[in-house]
Amino acid sequence: MWALCELGRVGNALTAGSGPAAAALLCGLPLTVVLRLFFCGFCAYVGGVALNDLLDRKEDAVRRPERPIPRGAVSPKTAALFAIANLTASPIIALSVSHKVALWFVLVCLLAVGYDVLKPILVMRFLLMGGVRGANWAAGLVAASSTVLLWAPIVVFCWTLFLTFAGLKGWHMVVAAGIVGFCLFDGCVVLWRLGWENSLPFFGLGALAGISGRFFKMA
Repeated sequence: MWALCELGRVGNALTAGSGPAAAALLCGLPLTVVLRLFFCGFCAYVGGVALNDLLDRKEDAVRRPERPIPRGAVSPKTAALFAIANLTASPIIALSVSHKVALWFVLVCLLAVGYDVLKPILVMRFLLMGGVRGANWAAGLVAASSTVLLWAPIVVFCWTLFLTFAGLKGWHMVVAAGIVGFCLFDGCVVLWRLGWENSLPFFGLGALAGISGRFFKMA
C-alpha cells in the first residue's frame, strides 16, 4: 500500500484535488459536491502519474531506480491496474455530480494520458501538463455552470508551465514548493472571496502536501 501511495504521488494528488474543490466552494456548491470534486481531481492525478511511471519504467530503471516499479515494490501489471482504476474512478465519481462534469473529467483524464504518451514532444509536454491542471481546476466552474472565475484556471495553467520548465531545468526544490503553491493559490482565492474560515482547509492541504512530500517524492 505504501508503494502504491508513492507511485500515485499522494502529496501532489492532494493539490490536484484542491483545485476543483476550491472552485466549487467559491461557486457556492454544497459541501458534498465540493468533496466529490476533490476526489475526482485526486484520482485523475493518481492515475495519470501511475501510468506515467509505468510507461517510463525502462528509463527510470537507469535514471530513477528508487521509484516503486524499478525497485520491484510495484509490478508493472499492478501499476497498470492501479492507473486504470483511478482514471476510471475520476469520471465515475463525477457522474454523481452531473453528466456534464463526468464528461469534463473524461477530458481531464484524456489530457493526463496524452501527457504521459506525448511528453517527449516538448511543446506537447508543456501544453498538456498545463491543460490538465487548468481543466482540472475549471471542473468546479463547470459543475456550477459559472464563468465568474475563468481567470483562475488560466493562472493555474501558466503556473504549471513555469513548473514544467523548472522540472526540465532540474530545479527540484522549486518544483516541490511550486506544487504546494497550488493549494496556497486556492486558499488565497477562497480567503479573498469567502474569508478565513473557508480558506483554512486549503492551506491545510498545502501543509499536508508539503509534509507528505518528505515521504512520497513530489516529482
